[in-house]
Amino acid sequence: MSMDKVAEVKARIAAGDLDGALRIASRIRLTGAAGAAIHRGWEAHRRPEMYRQMGQDPAALITAAHTELRKQFGGTL
Repeated sequence: MSMDKVAEVKARIAAGDLDGALRIASRIRLTGAAGAAIHRGWEAHRRPEMYRQMGQDPAALITAAHTELRKQFGGTL
């Protein structure tokens, strides 16, 4: 995991730019349920219509990803 990317994710979270942090974090190799939620949230952000067609709520996926970002990289919930 690149420390530069981690630092940038943390800085964006601190600045309130959760979508920007999500974009960067989606490129970091993360494992487990947290990593899956972050990657899925970014894809839902990029392709909301595709997730709607699959019967999923893109906004809920993005919110879950933001929550996981805060848990994994720091920040208040």
